[in-house]
Amino acid sequence: MRVVLMRHGRAGDAPVDEERALTEAGREGVVKVARRLASLGVTGAAVHCSPYRRTTETAAIVSQETVSGAVLPDPRLASGATVDLLIRVLESHARSPLVVLVGHMPDLGVLAGWLAWGTRSRVIEMPVGAAVQFTVESLHPEAKAVMDWMITPQDL
Repeated sequence: MRVVLMRHGRAGDAPVDEERALTEAGREGVVKVARRLASLGVTGAAVHCSPYRRTTETAAIVSQETVSGAVLPDPRLASGATVDLLIRVLESHARSPLVVLVGHMPDLGVLAGWLAWGTRSRVIEMPVGAAVQFTVESLHPEAKAVMDWMITPQDL
């Protein structure tokens, strides 16, 4: 299966963290990355995201630009998710050829590090709006995956 992990775009301030919205620059960066995702064949899959406003906004842009399926908020992807919980999220979609998850750092970076190197102690730093794709052969007993690419808004 192909797994795309995407960190939400740049967000502004709000009294409650969960309510932080994307800034205009954040939206522009996400649009650029989402269009690149579409050109790389990331299309047609539902986009699973944290229920936080900045991630649902990011997921909606990704879904629109990649002509993908529904945006599906998943509380398991909320900020502070453990790598074990995120692995269970991936397991729940193991029959899907493409899984797109939009979430937070450091959560996604720890998951990306586990997929890349099989360890929880190495983190792949993902700037706001960045996306990374892995081709995953298996999740158990250990991760067998290859990182295919990483895109950041600054690259485009």
